[in-house]
Amino acid sequence: MKLNRPGRKILFFSSVILIVILDQLTKYAAKAHLRPIQSKVLIEGLLELRYAENSGASFSFLSELPWSRWLFVFVTAVFAIVMIYAVLANKIKCGWMLFPAAMILAGGIGNLIDRAVSGFVIDFFNVLFFPAIFNVADIFVTVGAVVFCAGYLIDWAKSAKEEKEKKAAAEKSAEAETGGEAGSDCSENE
Repeated sequence: MKLNRPGRKILFFSSVILIVILDQLTKYAAKAHLRPIQSKVLIEGLLELRYAENSGASFSFLSELPWSRWLFVFVTAVFAIVMIYAVLANKIKCGWMLFPAAMILAGGIGNLIDRAVSGFVIDFFNVLFFPAIFNVADIFVTVGAVVFCAGYLIDWAKSAKEEKEKKAAAEKSAEAETGGEAGSDCSENE
């Protein structure tokens, strides 16, 4: 089923809202159930739920700076406004690219809410071989960014191939019109 532009926008914003709700519910659950016990093993030696409050960005980057909270709020809010504008102004041409864009926007908004309200983001997924604890919003931002970038590169490669094919067809057409002499370096007197 192919959606028209208004349908795509409705699906985009509905996806954003649902992802933000999912993110906020999981953070609420982590605060209510993990904060008192600090951690719960899910898969021995691999995955645990561990309550953490992160006032920085990934890997607690800039967490020691007193103004980092408002820097992250500002940067995320500007990014969200730009992303919403891009969707409303139909700047994202490929319809399926709207879902990874929704994932990125929703994850950013989920963490923006935490930073603006609490001054920190609640993280709780702890993969034991990975050096950071993260949350649902982080998963959506990361997966959305990877899919969006991959889609962009695929689209770029496809466009470059189509452009090359058009150029080759135009050269062949020009050559046929001039009897095979177009682009020849040879003179008629040789």
